[in-house]
Amino acid sequence: MSIFPWQDLLYLKTIGKDLFYTLTAWELSPIRALSHFELAAVAIAVLSFLSAVISFITIFLFKKRILQMRLCVFNAILLLGILGLIAFLAWFYMRELNLELVGANFWLSFPLVSFILQLLARRGVLKDETLIRMSNRLR
Repeated sequence: MSIFPWQDLLYLKTIGKDLFYTLTAWELSPIRALSHFELAAVAIAVLSFLSAVISFITIFLFKKRILQMRLCVFNAILLLGILGLIAFLAWFYMRELNLELVGANFWLSFPLVSFILQLLARRGVLKDETLIRMSNRLR
């Protein structure tokens, strides 16, 4: 707690009204109302975090290669879902708020690069599994 005293601890909302408050280590302060546009964008962060956790767990499953391959495929599908969600939210925000696309940051390419790397990892694990099965036949 003393390491991060500037971070928000809780978000509170009054019952029946759209008044929001944030509780930090220092104070309880009112904030502006969170719109449904901002709350929808949180899904991108949650799915990205889930993808990172799955990738991290997959590294340490080297003894269970079949599960490792399945997690690689699941993570690749999840990354495609993240890209689809980003595209949908961009389209939805541009339509609802009358916005136009000015530019994109290079961070947007990371889910696509991660998708390609997940497929390459699955292919490497599959080659390793076939090599082990072939060596078992020789014994």
